[in-house]
Amino acid sequence: MNNTNLLRVTCVAAMLGAGLVPAAAQAAAVSATTGIFGLSSSSNLTLSNDFYFTDASTPFESLFDAGATLPSYNLGTTQNGNTSLASLGPTFGGPEPVTEAGATNWGSGSSTVQWSLDWVATGAGKAFIDVDYFYSVTLQSLLAGEQALASSFISLLRDGSQQKSESLHAFSNAEGNDFDNAHLLLNFDVLEGDSGAFTITMASNARAVPEPATMLLMGAGMLGMGVTAVRRRRLGS
Repeated sequence: MNNTNLLRVTCVAAMLGAGLVPAAAQAAAVSATTGIFGLSSSSNLTLSNDFYFTDASTPFESLFDAGATLPSYNLGTTQNGNTSLASLGPTFGGPEPVTEAGATNWGSGSSTVQWSLDWVATGAGKAFIDVDYFYSVTLQSLLAGEQALASSFISLLRDGSQQKSESLHAFSNAEGNDFDNAHLLLNFDVLEGDSGAFTITMASNARAVPEPATMLLMGAGMLGMGVTAVRRRRLGS
């Protein structure tokens, strides 16, 4: 990717982080973005069999999928001034994944992609895999007594339990904005014919929480909704 495209995508990520959710007057607004620019590996590795586990959710909607094709989700709900957003899909101009989440007032959103792919060593020696990623996290307009969280997380794991690399960028109950691009890089030795799997997990989370006294009322209301949903399922079965 050339510098012009890199700057363009980084700026877009920053704009999403800073303006994904418009800040209502006297209301916490949070947003997070995590995406991948590209994936590269050494010449003695062959990558194949991409598989995706995906999940996006707000308090009102949830979508989950598992398969060889990356889906696109875009969930958004605004009720009584509370906004909840969650989306995922291919990144800007490419097939790699990007996750986004946003919330204003008492909203929340989360989106996660777990991308797995197989590897085979075609020659002995040093091998590597490199994930070029970007992130943006923003928390603003936080009032005394409110709680809010914006987090961007990405990790790279080889063969289930070896050589894990991860990065977390977050604001928790403190205002701020941060965005950049970085790398997750794993180096390891291989023999010809060696094989295994890589797992890349990326997630964006945003949550704005009211004062503790109001949280009790919200919790009671959500519990009532859950009981109603269980009752409906039982009646329908």
